[in-house]
Amino acid sequence: MSTTIECPSGLSLVIRGLQARELKIFQDRALIKSGLFLDRILAACVESVTESGPYDFEALPNWDQVLQGDKYFTLLRIRAESFGDDFSFPVKCSGCDEKYQWDLKLSDLPLKRLAPADAQAFKTGTPLVAKIPSSGASIKFRLAVGKDEKMAAKAKTEQNAILAMLALRISEIENVEAKDIKGYLETLSLGDFFAMLKEMGNRDCGVETSIDVACPSCGNEQPVELPIGAGFWNPGRG
Repeated sequence: MSTTIECPSGLSLVIRGLQARELKIFQDRALIKSGLFLDRILAACVESVTESGPYDFEALPNWDQVLQGDKYFTLLRIRAESFGDDFSFPVKCSGCDEKYQWDLKLSDLPLKRLAPADAQAFKTGTPLVAKIPSSGASIKFRLAVGKDEKMAAKAKTEQNAILAMLALRISEIENVEAKDIKGYLETLSLGDFFAMLKEMGNRDCGVETSIDVACPSCGNEQPVELPIGAGFWNPGRG
């Protein structure tokens, strides 16, 4: 059965849940390892576009060009259509090392919609503007899209991936030549670096997938990231 969803940007899609024939997606180890299985899920389960929102689609979405917030919202709704709204995943307590299951409803995850002004800027290709706190220098950047994550994932460490993502999104820094942007970012103070990440993240839309959980044994609270790997698509596995 198909259903219509509205993504955070205003994009509306007709989707369906996974079918038995899509099992082959999860049997392809190369797809799983690369993360490209998520694109295969989208290709299989998104049937049509009913409202293009800030995009100029002629047919089905090119997920490399779609906002990350829309992409992951769509994946979460496909998962809910396939297996229901309930999701359980394992957590290891950072305080006492106890392992426990955390249960939630996917529909309860907070949703941040794209601001109309930012949607218009995205549609016209107009860069967004922020400032580096310590120097006041202005930066121009764009919202994160699907291809950014793939390109940043080539970095060898998580820290380098975050830096790569930042560099991909920034088109201009005041008084810095374009070829020197990545090197400049590497020399930023951590205060400036995280302030820029926060500012750019605040402009992105999507589902909040960082969840605060509490250990049932010791009460320790910690943030965890919703695991959207292969296990997310197999009920009972995290």
